[in-house]
Amino acid sequence: MFKRICFIILVLHFAAFTQEVHISRGNLFVNSFKDPIERAIFIMNDGEVFEMTSHHADKIQADKSEVTYYLSNNGYYPSDIMMIIHNHFISPFPSEADIITYRYLKGLGFKGVFAIYFTPKRKVYIYEEKDGSRSH
Repeated sequence: MFKRICFIILVLHFAAFTQEVHISRGNLFVNSFKDPIERAIFIMNDGEVFEMTSHHADKIQADKSEVTYYLSNNGYYPSDIMMIIHNHFISPFPSEADIITYRYLKGLGFKGVFAIYFTPKRKVYIYEEKDGSRSH
């Protein structure tokens, strides 16, 4: 009897604190990369988001130092970047300019995720280098 009473009290206790959970579905990147231009999105570790584009379909025509200049003018460092994601239309692999920018930011403290959103397949590819070797 004691076990039954304890069980009922336990069930009532959890029932009193149970809340309904809502789950929704969507694609975070489809709307961000819907235009036929290449753009980069920088997601900071506090949730702030910066977007960079030069309105070209196949590149972002900007010097890598422009990224750090913009970040520092807004109170951020490369170490504050949680994720950099940008889109490609032709290949899911980073360009040489992407790799140069990745290495530049890594040298300045970037530890986040560097990713390519391959627009035709709607798929994210993570790029990283370990011990000087490339990984796609």
